[in-house]
Amino acid sequence: MSSPERNLLTREEILSSNARQGDLYQAIQSLRPQFFMTPPSVHSRGSTASSPLAVYIGKLRQAGVESLRSIAATSVVAVRYLDPTASQNEFGPIASGGALVVTLVDPSKLPPPDTASSRLGRRR
Repeated sequence: MSSPERNLLTREEILSSNARQGDLYQAIQSLRPQFFMTPPSVHSRGSTASSPLAVYIGKLRQAGVESLRSIAATSVVAVRYLDPTASQNEFGPIASGGALVVTLVDPSKLPPPDTASSRLGRRR
């Protein structure tokens, strides 16, 4: 009875919640906290440490989950969680702890920057 949405966070969901006001890390923590939980399969008896969750923007690996703090939640199309098996299949053993794959909005489709000033305060 699992649905694919469990492993997907969409732009529509972010924009319709309070998570749109923060960064992507906060949005995921609020809307899909299970994305940050270490899967039980990562803790094996033979491993000395659990593998970290890999973060990719498209196919480009980021430094880690902290990199999500530099991305505005509103600039995201979707975040897909890949469990350790799926992430190893897609990205290789370097992503053995699972992965978040972030798809960003095409900047040419974002509203002009001057619309942000209207949120900062209205002057009459």
